[in-house]
Amino acid sequence: MKAQIVDGVATATTDSGVTFTLSLDELGQLAIFARRYMAQLASHPHATTVPVPTLKVNRIRARPDVYHTMVVLEMVCDDGTVDGYVLPPETALDLASSLSTIVTDIANSSKSREMQ
Repeated sequence: MKAQIVDGVATATTDSGVTFTLSLDELGQLAIFARRYMAQLASHPHATTVPVPTLKVNRIRARPDVYHTMVVLEMVCDDGTVDGYVLPPETALDLASSLSTIVTDIANSSKSREMQ
């Protein structure tokens, strides 16, 4: 989804091409509703997978913190915003390992689709 706010009006276009417009008040209400809905999904007794809101990340910057005790991970999204996270070294290693496995699986999946 791509979104922008101009003159107090939020306009968003979904991945399927649907465009909608909300006032900032409506956008705030939608955010509250979405948070409550996600909490309900997560607490459902039969929930196995809960959808996670996502934004496409264009760039990632990783660096040590000023004390060299944590990994600072900065993600630059499509809209130019930067979200930052601080990870303990063990978590950063888990992330690196998981990403490596996932990227390999995606590459293998792509190859098998090309061969069909």
